[in-house]
Amino acid sequence: MADITKEYCIQEMKRLAGIKGRPPFFEEFISETNVTNHYLIKLFLNFSNLMTESGFEPRSTVRDIPLIPIEQMWKSYSDILYKLKHPPSKAEWSYYKFQPIGRTFQYKFNCKFSEIPLRFKDFAKDRPEYADVLVYLPKSDEKEMTNVITTHLEDFHLFVPPVLKNLEDTDDSNDFETQVGIAFQLLGFKTNLLGQGQGENPDFIAKRPKDHYAIIGDAKSHKDGYSIDANDRRKAERYIGDYRESLEKEGIKTLFFVFVARSFNSDCKKAVQDIREQTNVTTVLLTTSALLQLTASHIRNPYDFDFSELKTIFSKGGEINENTVKSFLTEIEE
Repeated sequence: MADITKEYCIQEMKRLAGIKGRPPFFEEFISETNVTNHYLIKLFLNFSNLMTESGFEPRSTVRDIPLIPIEQMWKSYSDILYKLKHPPSKAEWSYYKFQPIGRTFQYKFNCKFSEIPLRFKDFAKDRPEYADVLVYLPKSDEKEMTNVITTHLEDFHLFVPPVLKNLEDTDDSNDFETQVGIAFQLLGFKTNLLGQGQGENPDFIAKRPKDHYAIIGDAKSHKDGYSIDANDRRKAERYIGDYRESLEKEGIKTLFFVFVARSFNSDCKKAVQDIREQTNVTTVLLTTSALLQLTASHIRNPYDFDFSELKTIFSKGGEINENTVKSFLTEIEE
């Protein structure tokens, strides 16, 4: 274990921020580094001081929120509206490091994220000093407000870390396999990479021990659409047979087999059905775009990410693409 010094803690804070595209939360920092809460207190007194010394703006805690003046919060929100010329999405709020963070408004006013513009409109409607920014709010109902916010789902690329930037473009199959494995790791799965010269193995196994499910994965870097041939189908069935028992002993109750590719040809549908019939394991065709969207969503909203709902999506089998995960991601955005 590395010596736990102030310099080491700051280095780890910056390392995780580089991976996640934002400063880590306290729970993430403790679970993903060798630093314990004992050392945080000893060296920095608290996590906020570590954030400050690492060059980041400390987050407001739930305990602090009641003390923040309402006028101060709405002045900050009006500044955000003036900068963007529209209500910010969660992605924009994080990307531009707006303060207070969106969750502070949700706690303060006991509302959903999508309701923040409505609360501001109600506060500012009779205050002349806010007239210039009220024009940036939709003029009709809550539905329109929500649509403005959720139209920015395509901004997910802002939260894709550099290590995954060329997942959809790389020609190197080993690089593709590695990035897919890293994506599942950043998505919140305990991931083991098994491909790249390690014999007849799947490319990765991604586990969610808390939720009792796991994914056996095969990453296919084909650029023109992937078709599951008879050999790949037999390999998938063998991999399931090889790893099912050991995963069950670890407490895994539900197993999925997932092919990851940029796109899939229509003949994959029958192969997916055949694998399920032979193994009784649901097989999924996951596009890289959907994987990146899910990963970016987890990075920017880790505490809103619902792994049980994600399991439900996988349980349906078949292809999971951008359209499949749209409603799931929109729920997190709101």
